[in-house]
Amino acid sequence: MSETGDTSSTQRGVWGVELQDREARDVVSDVALCVVEVEGPVEREVIYTRVHSITNAEA
Repeated sequence: MSETGDTSSTQRGVWGVELQDREARDVVSDVALCVVEVEGPVEREVIYTRVHSITNAEA
């Protein structure tokens, strides 16, 4: 799923932005959508955990 974040960041022109920054909102949405598509149906906490793990992986 980190590839999804990387691809989305590049396509949206926000490469190098931290995922917790407001400018990365669409990238986070793409990652969350990927989680739901791959693992769904899932609880919100699973989505939060996956997005958080991507955020930490890029730090």
